[in-house]
Parts: sequence; C-alpha cells; structure tokens
Amino acid sequence: MTNGKDWYLKEESYPRRKISGPLSKEDLRRRMQLRKERQNLSNIGINTKTVDRSKSVEITRQILNHFEDGHRKALINMATGTGKTRVAMAIIDALIKARYIQNVLFVVDRISLGRQAFNAFDEFLKSELRR
Repeated sequence: MTNGKDWYLKEESYPRRKISGPLSKEDLRRRMQLRKERQNLSNIGINTKTVDRSKSVEITRQILNHFEDGHRKALINMATGTGKTRVAMAIIDALIKARYIQNVLFVVDRISLGRQAFNAFDEFLKSELRR
C-alpha cells in the first residue's frame, strides 16, 4: 500500500512496515508461494549436527518460537567461541525448511569471519549455499 510518497507492506500476522518501493509481480508471487507452503517451526526438527551443544539447541528453539509468535527480529548475545555461527546456521536451516524464508544475507565485519562462516555454512547447508 502507498500514500503516494511512502510504500508499506502488510503481511498476515505481522504489523505494517515501511518498504523502499513497490514489489515486483515475481516477488509477490514468491511471497505468496512461501506463505502457502509455510509450516509450523515447532514441527521442524533442529539439526543436531549443526548445533551440538544443549545450550545452543535451546537458544535455537527459543529463537524459532520467537519467530513463530510473529516477531521479525531477534538478538542473540553469546560469548566468543560459544557457537553463534552454528546457532545462526541452525536457525537459517529451520526457517528454510519451514518455508519462512528463501534467501539469506549473512553479513560479517571482517573478511576472515566471512571465510570462516562460509566454510562452516558450506559443511552443513551445501544445497542452499551460493556466493
């Protein structure tokens, strides 16, 4: 929807949000298809090969429940070396399997972290990964 100056998107179960401009027909079709195929995140199992610590599994489950409750954002605060990248991979894997999302942009602040994450993602999400 638009007021002539600003564009907004209103999706079922989510509040209205401002977007940069109109969505293409293809984007709208893709969103409708994902919505039609969407499954409950609580029915999607967490890949324990990706997250192998009980605390990481619990954090992943909490974040997935948070998204299933209609939230669009979450903050994960974990200490260095505790598996944040693996938790992110498990969340992304579940969201893709449940058809909540199709594409993911993974942003890092250092090239070395990007390489490390790409190698980790490649190991667990081979079929979905593209550079």
